[in-house]
Amino acid sequence: MALRGGFAGRFIARPATAEVRRIVLEDAARIQLEDVEYLNRRCREPGQQCVSSLYGPQDSCPVIRAMRRVNRGQKTDLGNDVAFTFFDAGHISARPMFC
Repeated sequence: MALRGGFAGRFIARPATAEVRRIVLEDAARIQLEDVEYLNRRCREPGQQCVSSLYGPQDSCPVIRAMRRVNRGQKTDLGNDVAFTFFDAGHISARPMFC
């Protein structure tokens, strides 16, 4: 399965990111379409080529299907002797911080 632009890989995300992916992708696509419409209507010189969006709502489903969930602490092999493991970043935390 190739996505728009020819990318045929997988997207790897933590489960929490995967849970909000549809909302984020569809919202970003909608905002892009609104921006493109505005730019083409108000900011384009006569005869200048129209601006197009990077992706639209129709591109969300293939991206969602290409996403793989990976848990924190789980080593993930990408092939060619490349692997990674998600760890807490330290500065991004769900624990309360006190001054």
